[in-house]
Amino acid sequence: VAFALGHPYYTHLCKIFLELLHIYKLYSENISFVVSNTGIQYNVSILRAMRTVRREILNLIATFISNNEDPDMVISEFLPKLSELIVDYNSNVPNARDPEVLSLFSTMIKKMGDKMNQYVPDILNCLFESTLTMISNNYTDYMDFRRNYFNLIKNIVENSLEGLFESTEENFKTCINSIIWGIKHYQIELAEIGLETMNDLLSRVVQNQAVANIFFQNFYMPILQDTFFVLTDSLHKSGFYKQGLIIMKLIAIVENGMFEGKLSSDFDSNKEYVVEYLSDALVKLFSNTNKVQIQTFVLNMFNKCHDKKEFINTMRDFLV
Repeated sequence: VAFALGHPYYTHLCKIFLELLHIYKLYSENISFVVSNTGIQYNVSILRAMRTVRREILNLIATFISNNEDPDMVISEFLPKLSELIVDYNSNVPNARDPEVLSLFSTMIKKMGDKMNQYVPDILNCLFESTLTMISNNYTDYMDFRRNYFNLIKNIVENSLEGLFESTEENFKTCINSIIWGIKHYQIELAEIGLETMNDLLSRVVQNQAVANIFFQNFYMPILQDTFFVLTDSLHKSGFYKQGLIIMKLIAIVENGMFEGKLSSDFDSNKEYVVEYLSDALVKLFSNTNKVQIQTFVLNMFNKCHDKKEFINTMRDFLV
């Protein structure tokens, strides 16, 4: 009904919204209690039903928001109460949390766009740490949380980047490192999200000179190093094209001098440093080639960095 009616569903949702949140929190507390106390006896079907009801409440609200035509109304009338879901998410033990909380706020940011800028820092501050403690130990646990976490970051970059820039230095760094981590993920779907997010982020950062100066001074080499790692790793072959686009953008950035400051004080220019880094890395990977051949290839990458097709073909001819 919420999907079919769209914005007019507001009239009905207002009548039941507070009751929905009350039921959500009540069920959530019960789920957390049961999960936390493994010694107690409980009815599995009832627990499953409570989880289902809780998730359907989140899906209903997300459906309404995604079809709403008045973002200011959503922010003023619903967002303050929805922030209680974040408090509940953080207070629950990991196995009692619902990944749809991440999806709900991802949907809200995607729909509301830059109107969410001032709220993004608080969302990051509340959701990042608690989620990362669940997923940072390996690449396999809590897959639904991983997917929704990376999609949340993707939607922030695409729709509310200014809000990310206004977040704390620690949360900003965590966000960028999460994107890099996503690129290296062994699950193809999650790696794709990471690659798409990084490509979009680089395109947006270069549009703001002040941001670009700080961003690339701190993150240029980590992004280059880890993207180059997956580009030459057989386990990440499916992402070759998007990996190549990231490398192309990074090379074009130093080729065109798109940020101020030096990546290394030992070299006269950032281009010289990046050429040397890539050459050394490739020599170690391809022991059957000499450094002259490698440097010729790297310089050819710089010469082709303004032509997407030529650049990708040049890389493919050498690496594949």
